[in-house]
Amino acid sequence: MAAGRRFSRGPDERHMRRAWQGAVISVIVFVVCADPSAQLAGDREQRITVFTRYLESLRIQAGIPGLSAAIASNGRIIWEGGLGFADMEARVAAAPHTPYPIASITKTATSTLLMQCVEEGRLNLDAPIRTYTTAVPDANATVRQVLAMASDAAAGSTYRYDGDRFVALTPVEACTGVSYRVALARQILDRIGMSDSVPGQDLEAVTDAASAAFDLATLTRYRAVLARVAKPYVVRDSRPTLSDYPPKGINASAGLVSTVRDLARYDAAIDAQVLMSSSADRLDSISARGRSRSALRARLVRTIDGRRPRRLALRTVAHVLVADTQAAGSRCDVDSAGE
Repeated sequence: MAAGRRFSRGPDERHMRRAWQGAVISVIVFVVCADPSAQLAGDREQRITVFTRYLESLRIQAGIPGLSAAIASNGRIIWEGGLGFADMEARVAAAPHTPYPIASITKTATSTLLMQCVEEGRLNLDAPIRTYTTAVPDANATVRQVLAMASDAAAGSTYRYDGDRFVALTPVEACTGVSYRVALARQILDRIGMSDSVPGQDLEAVTDAASAAFDLATLTRYRAVLARVAKPYVVRDSRPTLSDYPPKGINASAGLVSTVRDLARYDAAIDAQVLMSSSADRLDSISARGRSRSALRARLVRTIDGRRPRRLALRTVAHVLVADTQAAGSRCDVDSAGE
């Protein structure tokens, strides 16, 4: 997941765009391989070797200071590693347990929380978004359309990525009965053991609000994780310079901090229907193709005027085919954070 390459247009996002223009901070790469049993062990090892060499070449070419990566197969990590540095000044190597701000991959957690509410009958995707917030100008836009990035112009007629508008979904999580970050922690992070993930980098500060939301043991763990977060860098002319973190709070659009290990666990939980049951797949959605991230996005989008949108809802998890061998029946997706 590459965080910090491109941002939306709100005040915070404009700040990030200015601070990080032409920049790449330390990177996480998460790869999911399907049908691993069809691959011979030797062939798989060779593919992994080639892939890691590619990652290192890419890191050097792009001037990326540090990179963490993991390859998961059948819900299990079969390889993980770190390249470069999470902190160049202190010479701290990037590693599989290095935490990173994962930017827009936070949106997938938002969609998961909302679909849990739908499953439990506490949220109607076709309810007007104005029921929850006035942040979306079109009064006819629905929760589903905001999730699908199709609430711009005439609601439901056009896809346009807009991270700022997705923030409007933050109050929709009122269906959980708690704040967004608490719901995220309880319903996803704690539930599947994402112990190196934190719902907002701002929890590094001692505040009354944080103390009211989480017990001391949890806050102590969060702060220990945040003390290891990869440093942000601006890269110009292949030379990295220490920069500023993006805004440290959290909302429906961005702000989660995580590691490749935890994200592999998250991916496996979605595939295993731990976070949502199979009934979520039948909510007037585009046919899911059996792949967790595609299925997750497909759950959120209903056809628009009888036609499928050109692009699916959450552009937060980009799928790049890095290997597709018909004889072996294997395919791998690379997940990338950022927008």
